[in-house]
Amino acid sequence: MAKNQLGTSEETKKRMDAAKAAEGLKKEATGEVIEPIDLTVEVQGEDMTFSVPGSIEDAPADVIFYMEDEKPMKAFRTLLGEDEFRRMRAVGATVRDFTRFIEAWTEETGLGK
Repeated sequence: MAKNQLGTSEETKKRMDAAKAAEGLKKEATGEVIEPIDLTVEVQGEDMTFSVPGSIEDAPADVIFYMEDEKPMKAFRTLLGEDEFRRMRAVGATVRDFTRFIEAWTEETGLGK
């Protein structure tokens, strides 16, 4: 099987990871690092704290694309990140819990104003 110009998908992933790491180091060195915020919301009667972007500008760009495409759950999942999303689902989160999270995040970041 011949490789394409970019190499195998594993090589591409390694390059992308290296580029992300380099970008992170650059931002840290120049003081551009935006710290996430800790947001505590009630999920199934239990307070859970999540580390999330402190503003929409600091969220992954896909969040906006999903919002424009009217795919709120994909936007939410991207905003929260896969690990935090799995943690929330593991305790049996409902749509109400997801909504409560989004309301708290928009209030905390000033988007609801």
